[in-house]
Amino acid sequence: MGCERILCVGRGMSPDALALQHQAESHGAQFHLVSGPHGLVPLVTANDDIILFEDGLLARAAVMMPLLEAGNGVLAQPVETGLPAGFE
Repeated sequence: MGCERILCVGRGMSPDALALQHQAESHGAQFHLVSGPHGLVPLVTANDDIILFEDGLLARAAVMMPLLEAGNGVLAQPVETGLPAGFE
């Protein structure tokens, strides 16, 4: 999808996160692992096009990917899911 940066929220470098980092970097993207949503604040700017969070948090990948591939859009999630996770 032409991503320049991959931002992951996690509790440390797991084997899956390490594999994702290697895949991202092998395709020229930067990889950042942060410990919580507040760690995203300095990494996300108004110029960023897409922010994708882990399956089950904001958008289901199976539903989201066809929508993104179809063109530009805004994907939204009910506040009841994101607010308890620290997103406003």
